[in-house]
Amino acid sequence: MLNACAGIHMASDQNWIARSRAVAEKAGFGENYPYLGVDDIARRARKTPVQFLFCHYELEDSVLAQTVTAIRNHAERDVRFMPIIVFSKESSTTSLKHFLKMGVDDILIFPCELSYFAARLSQQISRKLDYFSAGDYFGPDRRRLLADEPRADNGAGGPYTQYAIQRDPAQGVRILSQSQHNAKLSA
Repeated sequence: MLNACAGIHMASDQNWIARSRAVAEKAGFGENYPYLGVDDIARRARKTPVQFLFCHYELEDSVLAQTVTAIRNHAERDVRFMPIIVFSKESSTTSLKHFLKMGVDDILIFPCELSYFAARLSQQISRKLDYFSAGDYFGPDRRRLLADEPRADNGAGGPYTQYAIQRDPAQGVRILSQSQHNAKLSA
Protein backbone atom coordinates (compact mmCIF):
# COMPACT_ATOMS: atom_id res chain seq x y z
CA MET A 1 0.00 0.00 0.00
CA LEU A 2 2.89 2.38 0.59
CA ASN A 3 3.59 2.21 -3.15
CA ALA A 4 0.45 4.31 -3.72
CA CYS A 5 1.67 6.95 -1.24
CA ALA A 6 4.14 9.81 -1.55
CA GLY A 7 6.90 10.79 0.83
CA ILE A 8 7.63 14.47 1.40
CA HIS A 9 11.01 14.99 3.08
CA MET A 10 11.69 18.03 5.26
CA ALA A 11 15.12 18.88 6.66
CA SER A 12 17.66 21.66 6.58
CA ASP A 13 20.33 19.11 5.55
CA GLN A 14 20.16 18.03 1.87
CA ASN A 15 22.16 14.88 2.65
CA TRP A 16 19.52 13.83 5.18
CA ILE A 17 16.79 14.42 2.58
CA ALA A 18 18.65 12.14 0.15
CA ARG A 19 19.05 9.42 2.81
CA SER A 20 15.41 9.76 3.88
CA ARG A 21 14.23 9.44 0.28
CA ALA A 22 16.38 6.33 -0.20
CA VAL A 23 14.88 4.67 2.89
CA ALA A 24 11.33 5.57 1.80
CA GLU A 25 11.98 4.16 -1.67
CA LYS A 26 13.28 0.91 -0.16
CA ALA A 27 10.15 0.76 2.04
CA GLY A 28 8.06 0.93 -1.13
CA PHE A 29 6.97 4.57 -1.45
CA GLY A 30 5.99 5.24 -5.05
CA GLU A 31 6.90 8.93 -5.07
CA ASN A 32 9.33 11.03 -3.02
CA TYR A 33 9.84 14.79 -3.03
CA PRO A 34 11.62 17.42 -0.96
CA TYR A 35 9.35 19.65 1.12
CA LEU A 36 8.49 22.76 -0.89
CA GLY A 37 5.68 24.11 1.29
CA VAL A 38 2.12 23.30 2.21
CA ASP A 39 0.72 24.65 -1.06
CA ASP A 40 2.93 22.15 -2.93
CA ILE A 41 1.58 19.33 -0.75
CA ALA A 42 -1.99 20.42 -1.54
CA ARG A 43 -1.22 20.46 -5.26
CA ARG A 44 0.34 16.99 -5.13
CA ALA A 45 -2.57 15.61 -3.04
CA ARG A 46 -4.83 15.92 -6.08
CA LYS A 47 -2.76 13.19 -7.77
CA THR A 48 -1.55 11.24 -4.73
CA PRO A 49 -4.06 11.70 -1.88
CA VAL A 50 -2.01 10.07 0.89
CA GLN A 51 1.31 11.80 1.45
CA PHE A 52 3.58 11.32 4.44
CA LEU A 53 5.63 14.25 5.71
CA PHE A 54 8.97 12.98 7.03
CA CYS A 55 10.66 15.54 9.31
CA HIS A 56 14.21 15.54 10.59
CA TYR A 57 14.44 15.96 14.35
CA GLU A 58 17.10 18.69 14.04
CA LEU A 59 14.71 21.11 12.33
CA GLU A 60 14.27 24.29 14.32
CA ASP A 61 11.29 23.91 16.65
CA SER A 62 9.64 27.02 15.28
CA VAL A 63 9.93 25.75 11.67
CA LEU A 64 8.51 22.33 12.53
CA ALA A 65 5.73 23.78 14.71
CA GLN A 66 4.71 26.30 12.03
CA THR A 67 4.65 23.58 9.38
CA VAL A 68 2.56 21.22 11.51
CA THR A 69 0.17 24.07 12.35
CA ALA A 70 -0.17 25.05 8.67
CA ILE A 71 -0.89 21.43 7.71
CA ARG A 72 -3.33 20.76 10.56
CA ASN A 73 -5.25 23.97 9.77
CA HIS A 74 -5.33 23.47 5.99
CA ALA A 75 -8.74 23.55 4.29
CA GLU A 76 -8.13 20.40 2.21
CA ARG A 77 -8.86 17.21 4.12
CA ASP A 78 -6.04 15.16 2.51
CA VAL A 79 -3.54 17.77 3.69
CA ARG A 80 -5.04 18.42 7.12
CA PHE A 81 -5.04 14.74 8.08
CA MET A 82 -1.78 13.74 6.36
CA PRO A 83 0.57 11.58 8.42
CA ILE A 84 3.43 13.60 9.89
CA ILE A 85 6.38 11.47 10.96
CA VAL A 86 9.45 12.69 12.86
CA PHE A 87 12.72 10.79 12.49
CA SER A 88 14.69 11.10 15.71
CA LYS A 89 17.73 9.67 17.43
CA GLU A 90 16.44 10.86 20.80
CA SER A 91 14.02 8.60 22.66
CA SER A 92 13.64 10.40 25.98
CA THR A 93 10.11 10.88 27.27
CA THR A 94 10.60 14.65 27.22
CA SER A 95 11.66 14.63 23.57
CA LEU A 96 8.83 12.32 22.48
CA LYS A 97 6.17 14.35 24.30
CA HIS A 98 7.55 17.53 22.76
CA PHE A 99 6.86 16.21 19.25
CA LEU A 100 3.54 14.60 20.18
CA LYS A 101 2.22 17.89 21.56
CA MET A 102 2.81 19.46 18.15
CA GLY A 103 0.33 17.03 16.57
CA VAL A 104 2.68 14.66 14.73
CA ASP A 105 1.41 11.16 14.02
CA ASP A 106 4.47 9.14 14.91
CA ILE A 107 8.11 9.37 15.93
CA LEU A 108 10.50 6.79 14.55
CA ILE A 109 13.73 6.34 16.43
CA PHE A 110 16.69 5.67 14.16
CA PRO A 111 18.45 3.52 13.41
CA CYS A 112 15.72 0.93 12.90
CA GLU A 113 15.10 -2.05 10.65
CA LEU A 114 13.47 -1.36 7.29
CA SER A 115 10.71 -3.88 8.07
CA TYR A 116 9.92 -2.05 11.33
CA PHE A 117 9.89 1.28 9.48
CA ALA A 118 7.47 0.00 6.82
CA ALA A 119 5.24 -1.69 9.38
CA ARG A 120 4.92 1.46 11.49
CA LEU A 121 4.08 3.59 8.46
CA SER A 122 1.55 1.03 7.23
CA GLN A 123 -0.35 1.57 10.49
CA GLN A 124 -1.17 5.07 9.24
CA ILE A 125 -3.23 3.86 6.29
CA SER A 126 -6.39 1.80 5.72
CA ARG A 127 -7.45 1.72 9.38
CA LYS A 128 -9.56 3.87 11.68
CA LEU A 129 -7.60 6.61 13.47
CA ASP A 130 -8.86 9.05 16.09
CA TYR A 131 -8.06 12.75 15.82
CA PHE A 132 -8.95 15.60 18.15
CA SER A 133 -9.24 19.33 17.84
CA ALA A 134 -9.12 21.14 21.19
CA GLY A 135 -7.84 24.65 21.79
CA ASP A 136 -4.70 25.06 19.72
CA TYR A 137 -4.13 21.29 19.35
CA PHE A 138 -5.19 19.36 16.28
CA GLY A 139 -3.85 15.88 15.71
CA PRO A 140 -4.00 12.27 16.81
CA ASP A 141 -5.64 11.40 20.12
CA ARG A 142 -2.86 11.82 22.69
CA ARG A 143 -4.93 12.03 25.87
CA ARG A 144 -3.63 8.73 27.25
CA LEU A 145 0.00 9.61 26.54
CA LEU A 146 -0.24 13.11 27.99
CA ALA A 147 -2.45 12.25 30.98
CA ASP A 148 0.28 13.16 33.45
CA GLU A 149 0.77 16.65 31.98
CA PRO A 150 -0.50 19.67 33.95
CA ARG A 151 -4.10 20.45 32.96
CA ALA A 152 -3.32 23.89 31.54
CA ASP A 153 -0.86 22.22 29.16
CA ASN A 154 -2.79 19.11 28.09
CA GLY A 155 -5.96 20.76 26.78
CA ALA A 156 -8.17 19.13 29.41
CA GLY A 157 -11.57 20.72 29.86
CA GLY A 158 -13.58 22.77 27.39
CA PRO A 159 -15.00 22.04 23.96
CA TYR A 160 -13.33 19.66 21.53
CA THR A 161 -14.11 17.91 18.28
CA GLN A 162 -13.42 14.23 17.83
CA TYR A 163 -12.84 12.77 14.36
CA ALA A 164 -12.58 9.16 13.26
CA ILE A 165 -10.70 9.04 9.97
CA GLN A 166 -9.33 6.52 7.54
CA ARG A 167 -6.57 7.18 5.01
CA ASP A 168 -7.13 5.32 1.76
CA PRO A 169 -4.21 5.54 -0.71
CA ALA A 170 -6.59 5.52 -3.69
CA GLN A 171 -9.38 7.75 -2.37
CA GLY A 172 -7.66 9.92 0.22
CA VAL A 173 -8.86 10.71 3.71
CA ARG A 174 -12.39 9.73 4.69
CA ILE A 175 -14.00 11.18 7.80
CA LEU A 176 -15.90 8.25 9.28
CA SER A 177 -17.43 10.33 12.06
CA GLN A 178 -17.18 13.76 13.61
CA SER A 179 -18.65 14.77 16.95
CA GLN A 180 -18.57 17.80 19.25
CA HIS A 181 -17.95 17.37 22.97
CA ASN A 182 -17.46 19.49 26.04
CA ALA A 183 -14.93 18.00 28.45
CA LYS A 184 -15.45 18.75 32.09
CA LEU A 185 -12.56 19.23 34.46
CA SER A 186 -12.61 16.78 37.33
CA ALA A 187 -11.87 17.99 40.81
